[in-house]
Amino acid sequence: MFLFKDFKKYILLKKELNYLYLIFFGVIFATIIEMLSLSIIVPVFNIVFLNKGLENISLFKEVDFNHNLQIISLLVFLLVFFIKNIFLIAFNYFYINFFISRCGALLGK
Repeated sequence: MFLFKDFKKYILLKKELNYLYLIFFGVIFATIIEMLSLSIIVPVFNIVFLNKGLENISLFKEVDFNHNLQIISLLVFLLVFFIKNIFLIAFNYFYINFFISRCGALLGK
Protein backbone atom coordinates (compact mmCIF):
# COMPACT_ATOMS: atom_id res chain seq x y z
CA MET A 1 0.00 0.00 0.00
CA PHE A 2 2.89 2.31 0.75
CA LEU A 3 4.30 1.94 -2.75
CA PHE A 4 0.90 2.69 -4.30
CA LYS A 5 0.63 5.97 -2.38
CA ASP A 6 4.06 6.99 -3.63
CA PHE A 7 3.08 5.98 -7.15
CA LYS A 8 -0.03 8.16 -7.01
CA LYS A 9 1.93 11.05 -5.51
CA TYR A 10 4.80 11.17 -7.98
CA ILE A 11 3.56 9.61 -11.20
CA LEU A 12 -0.04 10.78 -11.52
CA LEU A 13 -1.45 14.23 -10.94
CA LYS A 14 -4.81 14.53 -9.20
CA LYS A 15 -6.55 15.28 -12.52
CA GLU A 16 -4.92 12.25 -14.12
CA LEU A 17 -5.87 10.03 -11.20
CA ASN A 18 -9.50 11.12 -11.53
CA TYR A 19 -9.30 10.41 -15.24
CA LEU A 20 -7.90 6.96 -14.46
CA TYR A 21 -10.86 6.26 -12.15
CA LEU A 22 -13.20 7.39 -14.92
CA ILE A 23 -11.48 4.99 -17.31
CA PHE A 24 -11.86 2.18 -14.79
CA PHE A 25 -15.62 2.72 -14.50
CA GLY A 26 -15.84 3.14 -18.27
CA VAL A 27 -14.28 -0.30 -18.71
CA ILE A 28 -16.85 -1.78 -16.32
CA PHE A 29 -19.71 -0.06 -18.17
CA ALA A 30 -18.31 -1.20 -21.54
CA THR A 31 -18.21 -4.77 -20.25
CA ILE A 32 -21.83 -4.56 -19.13
CA ILE A 33 -23.08 -3.23 -22.46
CA GLU A 34 -21.03 -5.85 -24.31
CA MET A 35 -22.73 -8.57 -22.26
CA LEU A 36 -26.13 -6.98 -22.93
CA SER A 37 -25.51 -6.80 -26.66
CA LEU A 38 -24.38 -10.43 -26.79
CA SER A 39 -27.27 -11.68 -24.67
CA ILE A 40 -29.89 -9.93 -26.80
CA ILE A 41 -28.94 -11.82 -29.98
CA VAL A 42 -30.68 -15.12 -29.17
CA PRO A 43 -34.06 -13.66 -28.09
CA VAL A 44 -34.19 -11.39 -31.14
CA PHE A 45 -33.30 -14.31 -33.41
CA ASN A 46 -36.09 -16.40 -31.85
CA ILE A 47 -38.64 -13.62 -32.22
CA VAL A 48 -37.76 -12.60 -35.77
CA PHE A 49 -36.89 -15.86 -37.50
CA LEU A 50 -38.56 -18.60 -35.47
CA ASN A 51 -41.66 -16.58 -34.44
CA LYS A 52 -41.18 -17.61 -30.83
CA GLY A 53 -42.18 -14.55 -28.94
CA LEU A 54 -44.12 -14.05 -25.78
CA GLU A 55 -46.73 -16.77 -26.35
CA ASN A 56 -45.58 -18.72 -23.30
CA ILE A 57 -46.51 -15.87 -20.97
CA SER A 58 -50.20 -16.08 -20.02
CA LEU A 59 -50.63 -12.30 -20.05
CA PHE A 60 -49.81 -12.12 -23.77
CA LYS A 61 -51.69 -15.22 -25.02
CA GLU A 62 -54.75 -13.33 -26.24
CA VAL A 63 -52.88 -10.45 -27.83
CA ASP A 64 -51.63 -10.97 -31.38
CA PHE A 65 -48.73 -8.65 -32.03
CA ASN A 66 -46.18 -10.94 -33.67
CA HIS A 67 -45.45 -8.57 -36.55
CA ASN A 68 -45.16 -5.57 -34.25
CA LEU A 69 -43.05 -7.59 -31.84
CA GLN A 70 -40.64 -8.48 -34.64
CA ILE A 71 -40.26 -4.85 -35.67
CA ILE A 72 -39.87 -3.64 -32.09
CA SER A 73 -37.32 -6.33 -31.25
CA LEU A 74 -35.27 -5.49 -34.35
CA LEU A 75 -35.37 -1.79 -33.50
CA VAL A 76 -34.29 -2.46 -29.91
CA PHE A 77 -31.53 -4.74 -31.18
CA LEU A 78 -30.25 -2.10 -33.60
CA LEU A 79 -30.54 0.65 -30.99
CA VAL A 80 -28.55 -1.33 -28.42
CA PHE A 81 -25.80 -2.07 -30.92
CA PHE A 82 -25.72 1.51 -32.18
CA ILE A 83 -25.45 2.99 -28.68
CA LYS A 84 -22.86 0.38 -27.70
CA ASN A 85 -20.68 1.13 -30.72
CA ILE A 86 -20.92 4.91 -30.27
CA PHE A 87 -19.95 4.56 -26.60
CA LEU A 88 -17.07 2.19 -27.38
CA ILE A 89 -15.69 4.46 -30.10
CA ALA A 90 -15.76 7.51 -27.80
CA PHE A 91 -14.42 5.55 -24.84
CA ASN A 92 -11.53 4.06 -26.81
CA TYR A 93 -10.66 7.49 -28.20
CA PHE A 94 -10.32 8.98 -24.70
CA TYR A 95 -8.68 5.83 -23.33
CA ILE A 96 -5.98 5.81 -25.99
CA ASN A 97 -5.38 9.58 -25.76
CA PHE A 98 -4.95 9.33 -21.99
CA PHE A 99 -2.35 6.59 -22.19
CA ILE A 100 -0.51 8.22 -25.08
CA SER A 101 -0.26 11.45 -23.10
CA ARG A 102 0.94 9.51 -20.02
CA CYS A 103 3.60 7.71 -22.05
CA GLY A 104 4.76 11.02 -23.48
CA ALA A 105 4.89 12.58 -20.01
CA LEU A 106 6.83 9.65 -18.58
CA LEU A 107 9.34 9.74 -21.43
CA GLY A 108 9.78 13.48 -21.02
CA LYS A 109 8.39 14.52 -24.38
